[in-house]
Amino acid sequence: MNRFRDAEGGRLMEVTLNSQAAAKALREKLAKAERILRLAEVTRKLETEREKVLPFYESSVEEETRAASSAAEMVKSLQATATARDGSVVEEWDYLGNFFQRCGRRSAHAFSARRRLTLPAWR
Repeated sequence: MNRFRDAEGGRLMEVTLNSQAAAKALREKLAKAERILRLAEVTRKLETEREKVLPFYESSVEEETRAASSAAEMVKSLQATATARDGSVVEEWDYLGNFFQRCGRRSAHAFSARRRLTLPAWR
């Protein structure tokens, strides 16, 4: 019985030490976070009016707008368009619908041809 109590006492001590270490680590992280917030408040006070309105560098904003416009142009150029027999633009899904109609007709013709071959000659 004493061995069991000693083992449980050792486990309790280990749990206590681990919880104290975790609490200490959390206190350190809290202190670091509070320091970061204080520094952010100080830097916010020292910002100019222009920096408050535009928090990013102008070059990064210009690069971002250029990238967005080039991406839009690329998407526009990659969009699939098809033309009908009369030369008008057909939307992508209409084009696919026409394709599936043709495939359906072909499979129906093939089915009817196979059926004609298998039907008796007297018919």
